[in-house]
Amino acid sequence: MSTENEEIDEFKIEAIEMLDEAEAKLLSLDKGGNFKTSYDAVFRVFHSLKGASGFLGMDTLQHHMHSLESQYQQLKDNGHMTIHEIGYFLSGIDSSRKILDGESTSFDHSHFSKINGESKTEIKAKDQKAEQKPNKKKYFGRYLIEKGIISEVDLVNSLIEQMQSAPPTAEILLTNNLVSATQILEIFDRQIECGLDFIHAAIDMDLWSEKIKLEVDRVLRKDRKLIGEIFLSKGLVTPAILVDVLDDYIHTFEADEKSSGGFNFSIAELEIFNQRLL
Repeated sequence: MSTENEEIDEFKIEAIEMLDEAEAKLLSLDKGGNFKTSYDAVFRVFHSLKGASGFLGMDTLQHHMHSLESQYQQLKDNGHMTIHEIGYFLSGIDSSRKILDGESTSFDHSHFSKINGESKTEIKAKDQKAEQKPNKKKYFGRYLIEKGIISEVDLVNSLIEQMQSAPPTAEILLTNNLVSATQILEIFDRQIECGLDFIHAAIDMDLWSEKIKLEVDRVLRKDRKLIGEIFLSKGLVTPAILVDVLDDYIHTFEADEKSSGGFNFSIAELEIFNQRLL
């Protein structure tokens, strides 16, 4: 293998790591992370890859990174990025990976002009319209209230018990060796200093990643009590009533386990309660 090929192979490995870093920073912006910290980190990646790819004669990647860097610079003084702009640069990073792998990409650099040309008023109007769009699907707890099976107080108390059944995020991070005790204390300090919740404080300090989020979600799903089990333990419903109304709810609203809200039921849970009647 020639020295030139070795340099290119080493560069590709480093480039993938840098693109992963840039992607994580953009995702942290989407979750409310510090703009300046994330912006600077992503810009350094774009700038470094542009220069290195040009030096190695990787013209396609160099032109791609040059365009991304130039477009990204236009957002520096905004102090924030819209979800459309974040999505655009995330797609640009995906295309960078494809170029590194020798694949073709259909990424359209001209699309940036379209999303960046939209006025803030237009974007705000679209977001407000999306927020105001009625959601026909009722959460299962609300459905039980409307059916007269439980009261609002019953639901609130059950949800509190469900939340208390799950370990705090800090405990999950420490017991699963996701971050150190020192880092957790630093996150607490940032919470107090900036008035942030724990997760946003961790994001602000670059101590939160997609990998950590997935692990925290996994632990919560494993340790958190099912809301139906809580209803049963409190004597609010019988297994037979719960299964009947759950079955009706699922078929009416086509609920699935990915529904938001923390207290929807899934088909899997229906099977659990059916088993209790056998």
